[in-house]
Amino acid sequence: MRSKLTFPLFVGILGLASTYLMGCKKENQVKACFDVYQNNTPKEIVSFESCSENASSYLWEFGDGTTSTSSNPDHIYQELGAKTIKLTVYGEGKEDSYSKTISVNAIAPKSLTITKIRISAWKDTYNNGPWDPDGYADLFPKITNDDRYLYISNHHHDNCEVGSTYEYNTSSGLPIVIEDMDDEIYIEWYDKDSGLISQFVGSLGFKPSEKHVFGEDILVFDQNEFQFELEVIWEY
Repeated sequence: MRSKLTFPLFVGILGLASTYLMGCKKENQVKACFDVYQNNTPKEIVSFESCSENASSYLWEFGDGTTSTSSNPDHIYQELGAKTIKLTVYGEGKEDSYSKTISVNAIAPKSLTITKIRISAWKDTYNNGPWDPDGYADLFPKITNDDRYLYISNHHHDNCEVGSTYEYNTSSGLPIVIEDMDDEIYIEWYDKDSGLISQFVGSLGFKPSEKHVFGEDILVFDQNEFQFELEVIWEY
């Protein structure tokens, strides 16, 4: 009888041990996994939620050169298009990776409000000479599109010196609202002459849709000897 029971009992013990070891191995397996939640916002804010198993640390690669080590990060993309996100998780000396590609989109702005204009540099000569007999320009801006003037400042600064900053705000007739985001807008600068037609100093143009960056309320222009900026509000 004894010899007959030995083999089945031995097999049973081995079977239990094998099941236990396999169960431990499965429990300790590190597996990367995540879900993506995309929000309907002006600039795409994407939320990532890890569903990884047995992970103690995380490395997210967002597909735009930036990373995070949070377990459930939020990320704001500055550029639109397809992005491949990779999550690598680590635990007990092991690691695993999982990747997913998403499409990053954003809501375009409906309008642009210009609240202030500041200028600090411009072409400081006229026909190789000074703008005025005193050697300085008396600056004021106009804003126009291809059809009409949208704004003409009712205030000018006297004796402007390149390198100093001059501001135009509510006292100059601002703000103005621009609703066509694909319209070509020109910021024109003039030298105010008493009793004479104001002299054109120069201009720079832009399309609001191409200049738009979510979260930025200053549009900077630095070209053709001009340095000026617009303080703006985007409406969505």
